[in-house]
Amino acid sequence: ASTNTHLESIKKNFNKMIKDIYKTCPTATIFIGFIGYTDFSELDLDENYIDIEFTEKKEEISEKIEILEPHGGGDEPEDLAGAFELALNKKWKGFSRFAILATDAPCHGMEFHSPDMEDNYPSGDRYDRDIKKFVREFAEKNISLFCVNIAEITNQMFDIFKIEYE
Repeated sequence: ASTNTHLESIKKNFNKMIKDIYKTCPTATIFIGFIGYTDFSELDLDENYIDIEFTEKKEEISEKIEILEPHGGGDEPEDLAGAFELALNKKWKGFSRFAILATDAPCHGMEFHSPDMEDNYPSGDRYDRDIKKFVREFAEKNISLFCVNIAEITNQMFDIFKIEYE
């Protein structure tokens, strides 16, 4: 998330969700990972991701998420394609697989947001990664993709993701 209000809400709800999962499934082996991302132009040193590999240590994930800081600036869209690519390359285990996208900004590409939004990459991803292909790949790998609608500016993107996932 690019704003402090949204990031604090995401952190709080993510940690609550972790606790609820363990409470609901006390005997299950649960692996949790996390990818935080920002935009290319903000850090631009391949440091625009926080990639926490899957672990059973819920406290480790909670501690790392708690220290996250918001980053903003540049255009409004974020490098979601890079985050999806990292997520899909993780070593997914288990029968039930869930990915939760909580964002307050759309991905790059004019088809994913209103035409009046400033987008430094209006034709899509800077590296020509196809985010719609990534969404289809979540479905093909039997990873349920849940999109949390934090801000209305993501509605158009989420509508496209829903079509691609199905």
